[in-house]
Amino acid sequence: MISFSHISKQYGRQVLFVDASFQLNPGEKVGLVGPNGAGKTTLFRMIVGEESPDEGEVSVPKKLTIGYFRQDTLPKDYDVQLSVTASFVGNDKMYYMANGVQASHLEIDTDTGFIRMLGQWAVDDCGRVINPLLVDEQVRGGVVQGIGATLFEECIFSEDANLLNGTMADYLVPMAFEMPDIVVGHVETPEASTKLGAKGIGEAGLIGAMGAVWVAVNDALKPLGAKALHQPFTPERILDALARASG
Repeated sequence: MISFSHISKQYGRQVLFVDASFQLNPGEKVGLVGPNGAGKTTLFRMIVGEESPDEGEVSVPKKLTIGYFRQDTLPKDYDVQLSVTASFVGNDKMYYMANGVQASHLEIDTDTGFIRMLGQWAVDDCGRVINPLLVDEQVRGGVVQGIGATLFEECIFSEDANLLNGTMADYLVPMAFEMPDIVVGHVETPEASTKLGAKGIGEAGLIGAMGAVWVAVNDALKPLGAKALHQPFTPERILDALARASG
């Protein structure tokens, strides 16, 4: 195990390891392409023990010291980058499809048109969950965005295309007070063609919440013969829908 502690330096678009570590198993190689091209002797290979700039053993701290402060002592063909980049590109599918289901519980005040969220449930299959806490809060954040888009958020323009609600005093966003408890669950079906078995969770909360809230609002209005079809479902639009149904 080679550990890199408190290393941070910028080389163009690449940033070096920061409090990171990696492990090379016996027989494994690290493939690198530096700015000087492939095939160059690299400081990185020197650090992981594949190469040494001089005879005998050189400790990792010594190699790091050389790499940062005494690059002038290295041979001229050394590429002194302490970075390695690897990425996974799936080429067997157009995309990896996650799936899930959401449910919304809400009530509508027919006198004022206000909608009150009472509860939200989300169950997603994003493949293998690497960090449950981050995944849960990613879903909750997306759910809040979905509720906001369906019930609150709208850009209003004048006839001459001027934005009329360009401040946070006029543009409604969901706040903690308006949000219900959001219960999150997971079904893990690992994706066989990715190294981590993950599929993705970035937009699951948002997409599912919008559909669930949309259906719940119209389900609540159905006994009154009303439909809400224009998002966001503001109190004015709910009252208009009820008026059309009754008149």
